[in-house]
Amino acid sequence: MSKPRFYILSWGPSKDLYPGAAAFEELVGKYPKAKRATRITVADCTVGLIEYDTEKSRKYMILDTGMASNWDRIYGKMQEIGCRIEDVTHVLQTHWDEDHFENITYFSHHHPFCVWGGSGSHFDPVKGRILILGTGIYLLTEDIYPDGYIEDKNIRFFYTYRAHSRDEMYFIIDSQNEGKVAFIGDLIHAPLYERPNIEYHLLRDQTYCLNVFRKYSCLKEIYEKNPDLKKIYAGHAAGPMTHKDLGDYIKFMEGKEYRAFMMKYVEKWKETLTQYEEILQNM
Repeated sequence: MSKPRFYILSWGPSKDLYPGAAAFEELVGKYPKAKRATRITVADCTVGLIEYDTEKSRKYMILDTGMASNWDRIYGKMQEIGCRIEDVTHVLQTHWDEDHFENITYFSHHHPFCVWGGSGSHFDPVKGRILILGTGIYLLTEDIYPDGYIEDKNIRFFYTYRAHSRDEMYFIIDSQNEGKVAFIGDLIHAPLYERPNIEYHLLRDQTYCLNVFRKYSCLKEIYEKNPDLKKIYAGHAAGPMTHKDLGDYIKFMEGKEYRAFMMKYVEKWKETLTQYEEILQNM
């Protein structure tokens, strides 16, 4: 049986708009209540497609489903490839932020398996779960896929256990057309080459990352265990990263600016624990 094929259905660049910018004022004209905002984020996410062969037919898996504002483009690309909605057997969710799953209901009527990572606490991670869309039926991922791959040995899933987000995972696909690729969701919001402003990445991780240390260890693991990676697909980007780009991102996380941010992160944890202890003592 041949290796699966991998495609990008939609890229996911995002941009931040601030008061005074023409695009900001245009949006405020359309949505007057947005006038109170100090920042407006216009987001989309990277959406992928895996085409794989079974003994009887050709089937598909969607990696994140993207936002409704881009459904026409996503669906148009699916049609170009030859993918019908009823041939989608799995929806693979990197995580549950709204910009990554808004189109999921388009697939519910045909009951594909939706696979995602478990959350749990930082010290007691939970493994994956599967929801059979449109049925209300939940399964444990390891019961269905105990060997760490989905249907095809070239389609593998890995848990992050609350790095960027809860219920999070990433996927490694050894594809026929693009070689080995990683689909990592928001473990990296955007490549350094696309967003060279260090402050952008620090702000993103400060605002949208549950555990920067776990994020670092996940990225390091991807980099070191997959030296043959051809492309890495981040959650909000206009193009793929290379294995070298991933290495550069890890070096950035090991640099002075990010290490200082990590120390602030630790101090914030200590502050929270101290407040918790004070509450307990005063009970």
